[in-house]
Amino acid sequence: MKWILDVQRGEDGDCFIQLNEEILEQSGLKEGDKIKWVDNLDGSFTIMNADDMEGYVLTSEIFNNETNRFAKIYKSLELPDEHIVDMYENDNLMVSRKITRHTEDYAADCVDNWVMCYGEFAQ
Repeated sequence: MKWILDVQRGEDGDCFIQLNEEILEQSGLKEGDKIKWVDNLDGSFTIMNADDMEGYVLTSEIFNNETNRFAKIYKSLELPDEHIVDMYENDNLMVSRKITRHTEDYAADCVDNWVMCYGEFAQ
């Protein structure tokens, strides 16, 4: 299921989106869930429950103590060429990306760039 939602701005200046009952029911999300925005790398985002990676299995975690960065790679149980890469800095989730039509090695290269601060992830 896909929805297009308008980003709204609150009185405090913070941005938010309103999830209606249909979205909550179809997505399995509920009030109070911690969510993450997964960049689909095509101008769209997927909203996922940050604590429940249903449909995915964790395949690897990579740490770099020098940069205080680490990342997790999740592989889709349904689509063999789809991965979610969660990138953390100082234990805070900074970026989530959906990598499709690529191997797990490709996803691992993205993680290496993140933890080593290379390319687009340079500080």
